[in-house]
Amino acid sequence: MSLRNEYRRERGAGPRWRGGLVVFVGACFSLSLACGRDEGYVELNWQFVDANLDGLTYPEGDLDNTCGLPGVDAEGEALAYSLSVRLTIEREACELDCLIQETTFTCDRLRGSLTEVPGSAGENYKMTVSPVIAPHDDSPSFVPISACITGPGPQFRAVGPGRTVDLQVMQFIAYGMDLSASPKSAGFLDLVACKGG
Repeated sequence: MSLRNEYRRERGAGPRWRGGLVVFVGACFSLSLACGRDEGYVELNWQFVDANLDGLTYPEGDLDNTCGLPGVDAEGEALAYSLSVRLTIEREACELDCLIQETTFTCDRLRGSLTEVPGSAGENYKMTVSPVIAPHDDSPSFVPISACITGPGPQFRAVGPGRTVDLQVMQFIAYGMDLSASPKSAGFLDLVACKGG
């Protein structure tokens, strides 16, 4: 091999090696961005039905939100309320510092998501979805007793970094509500009874 060819071979190897280095460094940087995210996502949809399993909200019902629903108070007087959903994520089989995240979604939504749930490192989290009633007076919001509104039991799911956990559609049955009642007020939710106790 001539000195000129040897020189060309050495000159050609340099740029190719530098180009490979750029690709290698770029790949490492991209991987570090992807792998450096420890959080995962949890998303869900929900629907409310009455005691006859008739839909209150979309897609089976007419409503696209659960704000300002008609209810009654202890005296049987009209008292509007809003109905929403709370998602609680906890460590499984835990006694202290169990809560990971808890969010109550607004009544104008029928789906929600949490975008920064810490990864569970292969363990399962306990994910509980509960209905929440917010009366339109000065009384605080509360989770109704199951005889009033019941929903699905908790799910136990692992959360991986950058992964999405889809809890699917959660259906809540409002046993104290009857959309077909006549008069309509007879089917309104009794907010005092829903508190129980």
